[in-house]
Amino acid sequence: MIEIERIDPAKLIFVPNGIFSPKAPSGVDVRAELGIEPEAQVIGTVCKLRPQKALGVLVEAAGRLVGRFPQLRVLIVGEGPERAALVRKISELGLGETVCLLGHRGDVPDVLESLDLAVCSSDFEGTPLSVLEYMEAGLAVVATRVGGVPDLITPDVHGLLVEPRDPVELASAVAGLLDDPARAAAMGRAGRARRRAEFDISVTVREVERIYTALAAGIPAAELTGERR
Repeated sequence: MIEIERIDPAKLIFVPNGIFSPKAPSGVDVRAELGIEPEAQVIGTVCKLRPQKALGVLVEAAGRLVGRFPQLRVLIVGEGPERAALVRKISELGLGETVCLLGHRGDVPDVLESLDLAVCSSDFEGTPLSVLEYMEAGLAVVATRVGGVPDLITPDVHGLLVEPRDPVELASAVAGLLDDPARAAAMGRAGRARRRAEFDISVTVREVERIYTALAAGIPAAELTGERR
């Protein structure tokens, strides 16, 4: 808004996204459903299959990882216009046993429960709610350094950030966490704690309420910026 629309920063107040706490996993074993061995490494993402999600980069990264992690499975949940292109890419790279396009699922909490870590490979994002859901699920997140993602993921605390369109760096970051489950688990716990403290819908509502109350009292917007509670 500042760079493109040239809006005066003094007139803007930033209110971060918040989510309702997702429903708890039902206890269904998604790994067993998909025939994945309990000791296999499983990573995944949940999104609309659109070009900006750069899922082809994730598939390429999987191709680099499978030699090191032969039992690796990559779960991609969602539908969209990129599905056919992804099917072709998976076939071309011989990753039919590794990358699973699960389509629409009504049991996302159960799918997230089956993962060792989550991935966001997007070319651009706002503040992705999917990343907040990964954090709530207690998953370390490997994500591209785009849009509002760095406002959610502090590197080496809640996950790792990589440059977009770089399957080599993406694969390296994923491998580092798969090789160190204790580190990934610690990041997941930190991410969940941050999500609940800073990115809950109750926090968003309180901030919007504060702004409206102040404006109704005649306090200029310029005096409200940076007054997070």
